[in-house]
Order: sequence, then structure tokens, then C-alpha cells
Amino acid sequence: MRKEFQLRSFKRTFTIDNKIDSEKINARFVNGILIVTLQRKEEAKAASKDIEVQ
Repeated sequence: MRKEFQLRSFKRTFTIDNKIDSEKINARFVNGILIVTLQRKEEAKAASKDIEVQ
């Protein structure tokens, strides 16, 4: 038995949130699996302040 497969290009698009850093998106193809890594942006964290209760 013999099977032949056609190789065609595949394109998939999707939108990302503003919380994703578009400069740090990585993609790699390993053993037939596409691995896409999305990193979140560093959020500006509010400084915590201790308040003494009297």
C-alpha cells in the first residue's frame, strides 16, 4: 500500500492581547509540532505602603 501526501503551506493568524510583549514571541518547529511562546509584558506594579494603625 502506498500513500502520497501533498505538501502545502499552512497559515493561521490570531490576535494577541496588549498584555503580550510582541517583541518576545518565539516559535519553533520540533518533531512536527509547532511550539509558540508568548511572554507577558512586565506590568508596572504599584508600590505597597505599610500604614500603621493606632
